[in-house]
Amino acid sequence: MSVHDTASDREVRCTVSGPENAATVVYLPGLHGDCTLFGGLRARLAVRFRIVEVAYPRDQDDGLDGLATAVIRTLQEAGIRRGTLLAESFGSQVAWAILRAAPTGFQAERLCLAGGFVSHPWPWAVRLTGGFPFGTASPLLAAMVLLFPRIAPWIGESWVGRREAIRRFVAERRRNGDRLAMSRRLRMILDEDLRPTAANTSIPVHQLSGFWDLVVPWWSVDRWLRSHCPGRIGPCRLVNTDHAVLFNRPAVAAAWLAEILDAGGLRENTGFTPNRLASGSSPRSPGNEPEHVKGHR
Repeated sequence: MSVHDTASDREVRCTVSGPENAATVVYLPGLHGDCTLFGGLRARLAVRFRIVEVAYPRDQDDGLDGLATAVIRTLQEAGIRRGTLLAESFGSQVAWAILRAAPTGFQAERLCLAGGFVSHPWPWAVRLTGGFPFGTASPLLAAMVLLFPRIAPWIGESWVGRREAIRRFVAERRRNGDRLAMSRRLRMILDEDLRPTAANTSIPVHQLSGFWDLVVPWWSVDRWLRSHCPGRIGPCRLVNTDHAVLFNRPAVAAAWLAEILDAGGLRENTGFTPNRLASGSSPRSPGNEPEHVKGHR
């Protein structure tokens, strides 16, 4: 199936690629709400796994539960009834809401957080980024969008289509209503308390994050999960990247996810070492090999 990686105005969209009978991974994007930055990871994962990419609507305004319900309905219509949730940043909020809505026709086998969280440790930063009042265009969000193409070329792995992905990402953020939708999603983060859901989640919960993440402080997130989430698995930290870990380090992220999926139902940490890249990925230049810090129960 061809991949449409941008959002629509009024409905959740999902596209499917990869072998039909393979293990299924459902990608829930971050605050931007689409899959414009997912191409590097898609190219590596879709060879072996069934990849389902979700894009949120811009005009959705019935809260996080409404968004989660719409995602589940779209997955059902596409024949996707079970799989691994790969939740990036804000996508973690959608993932917890999907787990809270169960049983609803979609069975989450495990949850993989990429820069994700339960309750954001810095609510003041969420308010600042969202602008005031929420639902209006945020000058800070606009500045972050303009800054992204200047910083992104200097960070992360080189992969085919990376420059075009950056261009499309910025172009989409300039669409009418796109930053308003991002502001509404920030409001959802503050409106919901997903801690009871996480505290009752027994499926494996894996974590991947960049060590230099200044958007979501991974140390605070993992401390809470370690103390309260029964399904929490030891995290993997990539030293040479920031919050956009899936975009900047797709080869390592693909290897991490593949090892989790290959482990099947195992609950323990897989012992993943980021120096083992996904099969077929391009070699890194010397001195640019990521390290990791693993946490254990």
